[in-house]
Parts: sequence; C-alpha cells; structure tokens
Amino acid sequence: MYSIAAIFAVSHSPIVVGYPATLLVFSFYCYFWLQRELGHYASDPPHPLLEWAGTWSFSLYLVHNLIIAAWTELDLAWPVLISWVLRFVTILTASYAFYAAVEYPCHMLARRFGSPTNRLVVP
Repeated sequence: MYSIAAIFAVSHSPIVVGYPATLLVFSFYCYFWLQRELGHYASDPPHPLLEWAGTWSFSLYLVHNLIIAAWTELDLAWPVLISWVLRFVTILTASYAFYAAVEYPCHMLARRFGSPTNRLVVP
C-alpha cells in the first residue's frame, strides 16, 4: 500500500514530491515493521537450513547471471526439465563455491581488521 501511495505522490500529485521525501516517510514505517519482525524471530527463529542458505544468498545474486549466460552459450539439446535442473544445481553450487572462496574470507578479514566495536556485533 505504501509503494502505491509513494508512486502516486511522485508521479501524479499536484505538488511535486520526490522520492527522498517519500523515503523519509517510509523510514518511519520500516522502524515499526523491523521492530515487529525482530520480535517475531526472537520468539520463533527461522529454520537452520534457511538461515544457512541466507548467509550465501548474496553470492547467489552475484553469480546466477554468469551461470545462466554460460548455459546459454553451451546451447545443449537436452530436454527442458533436465536442462533446468542441471542449470539450477550449477547455479547453487557455483554460488556456494563463490561464497566459500571469496565472500566468506573477505568477511573474516573485515572482522579481523575492523574496529574493536565492530567485532562485538558478530552474528
């Protein structure tokens, strides 16, 4: 509902309103939304498998298009379902490998060389 109102305010309002103004209003909404989300997860934590997958989900974001492009270049004449499953498994495997080889070591270096106050907030 908020995004509809924000788009209307930016695009169709008789008074010119920019996105920075709508983001300020959104920040107040986010405060209460995050407070509620954190309270929910404190009493009902997420499944450990999903929590583990979330640690390397940014690598998935970074790697998936490269794998899709590579599969497109291969141009294999396999049945669609087999090709999709293999592509999916390749994306997940490459994403986790990227996380283990690049992202995780960088996080550990940042924690090691970061300020002492940042080291206290290790998830």
